[in-house]
Amino acid sequence: MNPSRAPWPYAAAQEHLSELLERAADGEPQRIVQPDGSVIVVLATRTSQGVKLVRSTTVSLAHPTGSSEADE
Repeated sequence: MNPSRAPWPYAAAQEHLSELLERAADGEPQRIVQPDGSVIVVLATRTSQGVKLVRSTTVSLAHPTGSSEADE
């Protein structure tokens, strides 16, 4: 992860979802800060059909272990 890149604000992430997924597929996990302060980390990969979401993990400030969902 590129530590110098700031996390995406939630509204900007919605507007730039394609760019966010492209960057994640290029090997740079993307972070999205939700309005409640929790952070979504997005991982993606490239397939013959294009970019595919591999995993998104939400880390809550109240629950630092977070929860995760994988696209199967």
